[in-house]
Amino acid sequence: HLPQIGAHADAHYRIVKRERDGRTVTEVERLDREGRIVELGATHDIFSSPQHPYTQALLSAAPLPDPAIQRDRKRIVLRGEVPRPDQEYPGCPFADRCPIVEAACRQSPPPLAGGAHQVACIKAP
Repeated sequence: HLPQIGAHADAHYRIVKRERDGRTVTEVERLDREGRIVELGATHDIFSSPQHPYTQALLSAAPLPDPAIQRDRKRIVLRGEVPRPDQEYPGCPFADRCPIVEAACRQSPPPLAGGAHQVACIKAP
């Protein structure tokens, strides 16, 4: 069982570092009713170039120790409804709050895809 390290309203998340195939990887897991992983990759890759809109917003909210960088940093504020754990969502559970949502996002949950840096978003680069 992985430790939960944060929560926002009804949405919970975990950021977990672990060994996988001989390398340290980071999982950013958005916990809805199904506990989906939204981004998986090397820690440096995720923190330097987050690809999922949820990961981007999450990391933008974390304070940085350097006041100069923190002061000039852009915070991503999510709008919309937080997914309810008692409601079924046919598509991406983040669609109602996603700044880059499109119609296909509401059709079916996106698979975790990519090479060493995997993302569960059909619009991820």
